Amino acid sequence: MKSKILLASLVVGALPLSAQIVISGFLANPAGTDSPYEYVQLVATQAIDFASNNYSVVLANNGTATSSGWAAGGAITYKFDITSGSVSLGETFYVGGSGRLINGFSSTDISSAKWIKTINTGTTAGDTFGNANASGVFGNGGTNADGLAVFTGTTITSSTIPVDALFFGTGVGTAKPASGGYQMPLNDIYTSTGVFGDTGNNTLFSDAASGQFIRLTGTYNTISGSWTNARASSVLGLSASSSLSDITSAITVAAIPEPSSYAVIFGVLALAGATLRRRSRK
Repeated sequence: MKSKILLASLVVGALPLSAQIVISGFLANPAGTDSPYEYVQLVATQAIDFASNNYSVVLANNGTATSSGWAAGGAITYKFDITSGSVSLGETFYVGGSGRLINGFSSTDISSAKWIKTINTGTTAGDTFGNANASGVFGNGGTNADGLAVFTGTTITSSTIPVDALFFGTGVGTAKPASGGYQMPLNDIYTSTGVFGDTGNNTLFSDAASGQFIRLTGTYNTISGSWTNARASSVLGLSASSSLSDITSAITVAAIPEPSSYAVIFGVLALAGATLRRRSRK
């Protein structure tokens, strides 16, 4: 029994926790009035039934961040709860304003995409927290960075760590308050436990000018639950006639063997098996 417990501990310890949903792009600053046309593009790294496994997405619009971080609410953070629908492994889906247009008012209708959760952000408060705002609930970056995060569950406090998150702009600025702040995950971008702005947690993606979709590239390994190729951003200038195909996700989700890691695991399995066989013959 002790051998089996040790074996299970070694195997589990060799595999990192995965992010079930990763951020692949976003439109934080659509042409014209922002609400209800801002949106986030996401990719599932496993099949998810949201009725059974709830998630949430939070958008940050920093004037000055508070010690509550993602849970600040008011004019600072806005939450979308995802409690229905489903996605398959590798599927791209969207969360955001109810307009479901590619680049603001009178632009191409992209309601044919998979929209898992929408809210009229100009007239309706967020789920649990976040004020409605006709000017938009998603910040546009700049010297005080703005961000977005994905969480498991729908209860978020100042200490809740997201499964994925990123910030964009030209400087950290007031996105890091004097105490507390935005809890960050350990992922391909951020390398330190703690809050955004800490050492290792200050990477910024491209700023978001009007009509620009921020597209991320990278490769996520579903076997190791980690990034084989870290994400990088590029800027796509959208027009009113741009199409859904113009913002196709550039994130690759693949089952990629990790020879060095799995050689260790298979070696442990072989050793444990041999030990058990020797004991059974005694």
